[in-house]
Amino acid sequence: MTADVSHIPFEYLYALDAVMPLLAKNGYKTVLCNSQELLSELNMRLESVENRAVGGASLWIEPQADDWQAQLSHFSTLITSGNTLLIIASRPLARLLPERRLWQGNPLGLQPGGIRQLKKRLPLSGFRLEAEHGIHTLLSTGINSFSTVLGKAQLPSLFDRLYFAARLTYRASGWLSSLSTVSLIEATAL
Repeated sequence: MTADVSHIPFEYLYALDAVMPLLAKNGYKTVLCNSQELLSELNMRLESVENRAVGGASLWIEPQADDWQAQLSHFSTLITSGNTLLIIASRPLARLLPERRLWQGNPLGLQPGGIRQLKKRLPLSGFRLEAEHGIHTLLSTGINSFSTVLGKAQLPSLFDRLYFAARLTYRASGWLSSLSTVSLIEATAL
């Protein structure tokens, strides 16, 4: 059963859109999607990407708490030196998204410290962490909520300014990415 796109939170769609240029540029070697809810969206995007069996990037969506170490080990044997592993994972704040609550599985990223464990394990598995991006940050959520209150209070000029401020803080990098609903992690095989 595929999910209706109207029931997929935008931050997951944005993360998928963000990885597609890299996959299109370099081709992709392996894609592992542990989220049935994102499978149709992923397949639709991959239709425009040329698949290259040698080299290229690999994409791992929603590592699961029960087998993420085995899957990471598998990726380390598949990905050759210099190639990229892209990881899209939920964060604990994703539990606040009503649509996300209905999804199946036991994502590693929803566990406290789950993404931190994954990032610590990357070097042990032969990967160098290049970047981590948080999508839909806590700051953006807070500013957007406050702007909605101002909009209801008939203060449209402040509403607009705060709305645009929320857009500017929608993505974060570094430690601030942990205060988001979705992480996009980029690692390079050594």
